[in-house]
Amino acid sequence: MWPFSSKHRNLKLGIDIGTATVKVVALSRGSKDGQFILENYGTVMSPWSLQNPNSPGQESPRLPDGEVIEMVKAVLAEMKAPYKAEAVFSIPVYSSFITEITLPPMSLSELNTAISDQAKQYVPISLSEVELDWQVISKQESPKAAPSVKAEGQEEAAEKLSPDSAKLAESEGLNVLLAAVPRETVQRSEYLAKEIGVKLTALEIETFGLVRSVVGRQRGAVCLVDMGARNTNITIVVDGFIRLNRNIDVGGDELTRVIAQSMGLTVRRAEEMKRLQGLKAEGGEHEIVAIMHPVLDKILVEVERVVNAYGTRHHQELSEVILIGGSAQLNGVVEYLSEKLRIPHRLGDPWQNVSYPPEMKPILTELAPTFATAIGLAMR
Repeated sequence: MWPFSSKHRNLKLGIDIGTATVKVVALSRGSKDGQFILENYGTVMSPWSLQNPNSPGQESPRLPDGEVIEMVKAVLAEMKAPYKAEAVFSIPVYSSFITEITLPPMSLSELNTAISDQAKQYVPISLSEVELDWQVISKQESPKAAPSVKAEGQEEAAEKLSPDSAKLAESEGLNVLLAAVPRETVQRSEYLAKEIGVKLTALEIETFGLVRSVVGRQRGAVCLVDMGARNTNITIVVDGFIRLNRNIDVGGDELTRVIAQSMGLTVRRAEEMKRLQGLKAEGGEHEIVAIMHPVLDKILVEVERVVNAYGTRHHQELSEVILIGGSAQLNGVVEYLSEKLRIPHRLGDPWQNVSYPPEMKPILTELAPTFATAIGLAMR
């Protein structure tokens, strides 16, 4: 981390609050559209994680509010962040609901009522307990900001539709991305922001931040696979819009666990072997490859299911699969999934539209998988 530069304005913080760590990225706007400047970044680990290192499968409880406040304050103080800086907070995937719904042709003035009625059929809890937002999606539109449960209301979203979109609404019907977040989650985030001393401009489901930083303005249909420690999030993105999303409880921790159990190793040693060898192990350690395949195949099956579901419904092939997350960085994982799915795979780079000192490249490349959400939040 380094002090903020006073010459940069329009600075925004992306604050990603997890169950074990808090990650903060500060970006300012660059001279070109869609370009950003890295002002600073920071992270802090919770006391629970520090006391329970290398504990796959043992998820810490939700961090107490007081602990989160102190953790974020500590990071911002070390970053020398300006007081009352604008910030966007993340909402965990497991605390949200995302789906695409199709509505028949109608005038835009009828959308609010129609969406509320449709939401009752899709959102698994009472609408009185959630904050609801939506976004009209179509191939003709350029990507806009993701649905936000705080920054933009439903009426504002309708007003931002272009004349072309209005014509589409009345002649062809609408595909709408629906997002719902428990009201308690929203209220908690507002409280945390107030106590931390930042200006909360939006709350955003972490998947949207990932899409913004990793996929960006890429045209066409791609599958974004975020392979984390405890779960894997699979998202179909078309022209910058999320079209399909699925989260499964399989991740890097399960890889470590099966290695430890099968080879009679400690969790620490199994984690070391996994990171060092991956799927490129040779000789006496080749056994580790066969042990990891069944776990990776669970992820592969779900990715294939999501890809096929989208293709069947929309009759559109995907151009590639973009991998992000710590487990995606393991030796040989990209090649293995690419060969099995027969779709080009590559690692995503959330720093691709961010300028930073050249000497920071090695460390930022290493941090990319864990900071991708925070980067995308700060880009909003």
